[in-house]
Amino acid sequence: MSAFREMLESDISIFMDIDEFGIETNINGEFFTVVMDEEEMVEGIERPGIYMNKVAFYIRTNDIPKPYRGERMIFDEEDYYVDSVVEHDGLYRVVLEVLDS
Repeated sequence: MSAFREMLESDISIFMDIDEFGIETNINGEFFTVVMDEEEMVEGIERPGIYMNKVAFYIRTNDIPKPYRGERMIFDEEDYYVDSVVEHDGLYRVVLEVLDS
């Protein structure tokens, strides 16, 4: 393994650490460490006839298979659909969305 890759994996481990930024969460019935992206989170925006809730988080690519847009995902016992997924340097950035009318 290259020195750069080892350094990157070390940085990811620190980033995902429960004592740093990571939190343990339930995804589809299994527990994983994720880092929430607070800037993307939208809770309870209401438009006439529509309620929207968005959640965004980072998770290691080796923890789960790559989610796909439109896939149903249970996140902390809430039912969501994958809005977008970006893979970068060993992490997925996943944005989940629920729309109720």
